[in-house]
Amino acid sequence: MAKKKTQLDSLRTRFLSRGLALAKTGIKTGRLAAGHALSSALSRSEDHGARWTQYIMKQVQVLAEDLGQLKGSAMKVGQMLSMYGEHFLPKEANEVLKSLQFRAPSLSWSAMEPVLIAEIGSERLQELEVDVDPWASASIGQVHRARRRSDGTQIALKIQYPGVDGAIETDLKFLKTILSLGPLLPKGPRFDSIFQEVRNMLFREVDYRHEILATEQMGQWLKADRRYIIPKVFPEYSSQRVIATEFLEGSPIDSPEVLALSQERRNRL
Repeated sequence: MAKKKTQLDSLRTRFLSRGLALAKTGIKTGRLAAGHALSSALSRSEDHGARWTQYIMKQVQVLAEDLGQLKGSAMKVGQMLSMYGEHFLPKEANEVLKSLQFRAPSLSWSAMEPVLIAEIGSERLQELEVDVDPWASASIGQVHRARRRSDGTQIALKIQYPGVDGAIETDLKFLKTILSLGPLLPKGPRFDSIFQEVRNMLFREVDYRHEILATEQMGQWLKADRRYIIPKVFPEYSSQRVIATEFLEGSPIDSPEVLALSQERRNRL
């Protein structure tokens, strides 16, 4: 039997609450750093490589668990870290961080339904039969599968987590301090540019109207190209914090189904 994904009942969205949670994360990673420094000083030189790998693994496990619980910009930084980490982190450690991309904890329907009602209204919501169990969950929001009662159309509802748009600046300030003290990111100008990139991306991502326009534009550009399927947008069920598109199934690029294809086919994909 597949292990059931962790589900959260609520998110920490207030400044003080998220700040305390991130401060606790900083304390954990600081303790790990102090412990590693002490054990390295007392160990034999030939053991340093193994101890370093073990230390990195513990650091990323703390970050993956804590940032996944916070969602929003905190979790997005963890996801971005996994992308950069492919170049300088041990493979096993980076796999832990990559879990933030595909195995993120979801938020309960009792916390998500008020967002949907506030954004599209209760009358519109009555037109849909929504599966309260999320189909997928990520850092900024999660997707619920729905069916339009009038004609049976299958819809994917991407709903933004409550309060994540207001926590970006404070999250990034805390995380920049925490990660500047650890070994997981390169120091110097590149470190600052990574955080600036994440900040710019987050402010674009939390306004779903940009994604709606981009999806519609791509649909127009690629409508004559049979290699691509761009989902249709349902504007009547969409808003700044909700995107409704037709439901299309697919496979991740690194899924077993895709990896089993020929190299030529994978290159084309």
